[in-house]
Amino acid sequence: MPRVRRSREIGAPQPEVWRRVSDPGQLPSWWPRVVRVEGISGSGDRFTEVLRTDAGRDMRADFTVLEREKPSRWRFAQEIGDDPFAKVLRRSETLVELEGAGAQTLVTIEVDRQLRGMARLGGFLFRGATRRHIDEALDALEELHGQR
Repeated sequence: MPRVRRSREIGAPQPEVWRRVSDPGQLPSWWPRVVRVEGISGSGDRFTEVLRTDAGRDMRADFTVLEREKPSRWRFAQEIGDDPFAKVLRRSETLVELEGAGAQTLVTIEVDRQLRGMARLGGFLFRGATRRHIDEALDALEELHGQR
């Protein structure tokens, strides 16, 4: 269903950007709504995001890393279980790809979600919200690397 892919040039070398985007512990610094990350496994292949809602409540979301190709590709999936996300999502995966050339890195983020039930009717709304979410993440990466 809603698959959104956005790219942006970040003014930092690829290894520097890779260290930030491939480390789950760094997510609160650049991924929207994440206030902290807990339960990072020793290998970093599993982690839990603590997300803050607009109403100020915290929600937890568990993730598994599906692929990590240093220094260019990191893909992880949300574990949809018996939680509030299960009402809306059947599947949610995020892919971060990096292409570097000197002091510049092209960052591409793709979020692919399969919606459940009546949520499927609002796919265009999810697509727009996901686009804004990715743009916020890219804005934060730019700011962290001194571009804003």
